Amino acid sequence: MSQIWFTPALACGASVGTLVHWLIEIMPPLTFLTRLPILTLNGLLWLLYAFVDHLWLWFVLAAGLLILFVFDALSIHAISAAPSRIGGRPAPPATSGVAVRLFTLAALFFGLLAGLTYGEPIPFLLAVVWTASVVALFLLPAELEPLLWRVKGTLLGYALALLGFKLLLAAMGAASPQDWASMVGSVGSAQAAIAQTRDLFVTIGMFGIWYVLPLAHLSYLVQRVLINPLSLFHARKNTAEILTALRRRT
Repeated sequence: MSQIWFTPALACGASVGTLVHWLIEIMPPLTFLTRLPILTLNGLLWLLYAFVDHLWLWFVLAAGLLILFVFDALSIHAISAAPSRIGGRPAPPATSGVAVRLFTLAALFFGLLAGLTYGEPIPFLLAVVWTASVVALFLLPAELEPLLWRVKGTLLGYALALLGFKLLLAAMGAASPQDWASMVGSVGSAQAAIAQTRDLFVTIGMFGIWYVLPLAHLSYLVQRVLINPLSLFHARKNTAEILTALRRRT
């Protein structure tokens, strides 16, 4: 009789143990599923904060993509669609525009890298110069090719100047007074010389990257826009329309 009761008891105990083991294994997935909405919301909030924190760099990226896919494409099309020369000489061969696009990508890459390296107001200044460049290219289709080349050159130069200044500050920060002591006499004098030199370079460098370079770029764009006579200038006027206006004036 005891054997009869003992066997169901063992079976019941085994079933309960299996159930408990199953619950222990299934609870972590259930906990994850209950927390999934919260994890999703936290991820969306993180993306939103990251977007807002780098808002000006998104302007730089948008301007760079406009130049890459719109203005570069127009420039490549204009070069490839050049007519045949007078006297039967053939037109220039069509170009794929790889160098044109690589130039844009280099300027955009180093611009974004400089913006991520610095804090405010450098990302804002980068957004201003890139956005102003897109506006100038939009307003002056007749000068697209030369203006596009100069604009990308100055944007790339500005980004490289920012990165070079950052490397210079890092090198000056790593300078050892002991290495300078043999030149200036003592460690104390070396520390004073390093501090004065660093302050001088920081002042000149910050003045250049905050004011001189951005204002020089913006001044060039304004000069190109306003160089056209007011009687002839109109937004989005191409070369053919300008020539038509000139003939009508005469």
